[in-house]
Amino acid sequence: MTRGPVPDYAVVCEPSSCYVINAQAGYFFVKITVKGKAEYTARRGPEYRGINAIEKAYAIVNRLQEWDLKYAEKNRYDSGIGIIEPHVNIGAIEGGWPFKPSYASAVCNLYLDLCVTPAMNPREAIDELATELKRLADHDPQLKYDIEVFGSNVPATFTPPDVYLVQTCLRAQELVLGKKQQKFPLGQGTATNDSNVFRWHGIPAVKCGPAGGKLPPGAEELQNEGERLSVEDLVAAAKMYVAIALNICTKTRMEIKSIPGA
Repeated sequence: MTRGPVPDYAVVCEPSSCYVINAQAGYFFVKITVKGKAEYTARRGPEYRGINAIEKAYAIVNRLQEWDLKYAEKNRYDSGIGIIEPHVNIGAIEGGWPFKPSYASAVCNLYLDLCVTPAMNPREAIDELATELKRLADHDPQLKYDIEVFGSNVPATFTPPDVYLVQTCLRAQELVLGKKQQKFPLGQGTATNDSNVFRWHGIPAVKCGPAGGKLPPGAEELQNEGERLSVEDLVAAAKMYVAIALNICTKTRMEIKSIPGA
């Protein structure tokens, strides 16, 4: 994007069951380091000073699961052809010594995927997370933690639905699949893809790619769409790409610019 030719439009072929997706959530990868105090648990009694970081992390997990629903509802975003609900996912946890389970864990790390929408100031998401954790800590003086962002894909972006690329993709979809798209399904706008990168450079972009199909025998582990692909899906997507290319690439830039929304 910074060294080669800059395209006029971009179609990202990530799996979408051939839905046209005109917006993508951004995300933060967040590490929450929960701090405890290592102590031999057999010594529990009046003088015991141990604080189990895993138990404190468990309280955070429960709180974040409750907060996730409120966060998603509060920050719901309508792209014009679909809804994005940003969620927080606890994807990994590490803590304690496997060779010393008789000790209270001194440290427990939680790893989060925190999504944001195109309407959100990305910093607000981190602030909301910090506020929620502080509310929990206010009721537990032993709960100590640090928050660290170790990865990000922000800001979230969208291409307006009246842009020529989006309308062209929708027409191609209707031509090939024989039905008009109403709204893309929940979850499609939160999946990670490169459309954000194109939009950061001022290039209108959409996600539209094949996914799903009949599950082949003996492949039960590939249940999720995007993990498998039928020939029919691939052919349908290829036809859509041909229709999109024929519509756009047979016009001059001046012709396209004269079209409202282009």
